Amino acid sequence: MTGRKQFNKIMHRQATYWALHLIFLLK
Repeated sequence: MTGRKQFNKIMHRQATYWALHLIFLLK
């Protein structure tokens, strides 16, 4: 249960990364 915060942080980073990637691809 200790890795829950880490997991959330990773997921948030991944979401931001993919969002930026999509914006770049759609431009």
